[in-house]
Amino acid sequence: LKTLKKDIKILVKDIADFRSDYEKNGPMVEGIVPKEAIERLKRFDEQYEVREHQFKINNKGEELFGLQHQKYPALEKTKAELANLKKLYNLYSEVIKEITSFQEMLWVDVNSDKVTAMEEAAKKYGDQCIRLPKDLKEWQAYKELKSSIENLKGILPVISILKKDAVKDRHWEALNEKTEHRIPYDQPEIFIIEDLTKAKVLDLAEDID
Repeated sequence: LKTLKKDIKILVKDIADFRSDYEKNGPMVEGIVPKEAIERLKRFDEQYEVREHQFKINNKGEELFGLQHQKYPALEKTKAELANLKKLYNLYSEVIKEITSFQEMLWVDVNSDKVTAMEEAAKKYGDQCIRLPKDLKEWQAYKELKSSIENLKGILPVISILKKDAVKDRHWEALNEKTEHRIPYDQPEIFIIEDLTKAKVLDLAEDID
């Protein structure tokens, strides 16, 4: 019993220190970029699990000795915040990974099935983005996530148009005259979808259509 009471006292202080560190250096600190926030989220989630494990051990001890359960509001608050953040950053990571993979695809490998698959993915991600908790929607990662999905939705119809057989070299040259980044349409071994993004063809969607 004496050891249990000592462990509870240690955990109370440990959680207070953990929460203080979390507020100063955690994933919710304003101004940090999503990549840094993801790394911090992972680190503090692991640290939280250690304290959650000790809490459960102490909790069982309290039940065994008939003691009143010690409450840890800071631990509960952190748990809720981490769960929310994981929803945002897990979706963010998944979307960025999917879009990056698509951007790196060679133009010659693009076909209607792949465009359709990306359209379905964009819709799915868009729906998941909308359903995220309201308090996350001011976060930089949310804004980047939403923008990435909208840009994907916007460029897919342009890709479909440019993949048509009717699009000839002269059309590509006319498009290149309007862009700062040259689209290497005549170099199939290096022409990837990202070239269209760099050329900002989304801004020229009306001209292309």
